[in-house]
Amino acid sequence: MKIKQARILFLQNLSDIGRSPNTIKSYDTDLDQFLFFLNKHQLSEIQIDDLTYPLISQFFHEHTSHLAISSQKRKRTVLKRFLKFCYQKKLCNTKVWELVDVVYQKNSQGPKEVLSSDEIQKIFEILNQDIERKIQDLNQNFAPTQRELHQLYVLFRNRLLIYILLFTGCRAYEAVSIQKGNVKLTTNTLGIIAKGNKYNEVPIHIQLKYAFFEYENGIQLLQQAGYQCIDSPWLFPSIKNPQNHISTRTLYDFMLELSTHLHRKIHAHLFRHTFASYSIASGMNIRTLASIISHANPSITLSIYTHEINAKQKQEEIQKLVF
Repeated sequence: MKIKQARILFLQNLSDIGRSPNTIKSYDTDLDQFLFFLNKHQLSEIQIDDLTYPLISQFFHEHTSHLAISSQKRKRTVLKRFLKFCYQKKLCNTKVWELVDVVYQKNSQGPKEVLSSDEIQKIFEILNQDIERKIQDLNQNFAPTQRELHQLYVLFRNRLLIYILLFTGCRAYEAVSIQKGNVKLTTNTLGIIAKGNKYNEVPIHIQLKYAFFEYENGIQLLQQAGYQCIDSPWLFPSIKNPQNHISTRTLYDFMLELSTHLHRKIHAHLFRHTFASYSIASGMNIRTLASIISHANPSITLSIYTHEINAKQKQEEIQKLVF
């Protein structure tokens, strides 16, 4: 079978077995790059069995050698899984997937980049000051427009987003796609649709619970001022399409604003690393941490936060030393 035909079947299989849309999109992008390479070399009609080691090596040399090791590993894994799928489903006769070399990387991870306590405090100071300033402006305006009220809503929304990212360690997509029905303040649980479209119920920290109360108070204030709230099942609905949630691009733009204020690069995943690192430092069980941040296996958490875990263990063990 031709590679371009097998690709369609492979992506359909990923959908059938329940892989998330983001995962499928990522696989599709990497395979599209491989097909682009073949097309550039007049090999768009090539059969799977006709792939050779020199050809595959040339592809990785041309398209991935400039990338970080982690990106190289991902692209090799995608191609390897695709070709292995082709062999297992009898779309080809040879084990072509064995021609894809694995990239080995020494575990030289240093500490994850995290936010300091001062930086966290500064972020909330900035957000609270922006809200207070906007409320003062609206109080001086007896007839605020929907646009002006919406600007205040965005400030309330962004502050809650930061609390969620910081106190759950969830990913950017998981934060923006929270459904209202999954916020259960009476039981202190928050339902998150995690990677792989898996439902994960995480505990709500007391400070996050207060943040939800503050958000609700803010919405009530806006309604009293005449704001037309969006009727949507999503906690953070899209303005253009209320039946959908805001995009991760919206969150990304907000992170750029914070970066300007803090004079350093701020991104959503930074809050995830901050949550995990502070949790480890406070003595949280690794299995519990893995469950909260939606890692499929605690070994993933151990591999990502090896430095943080080892540093804490060293601190604990050195205190046992007696002369």
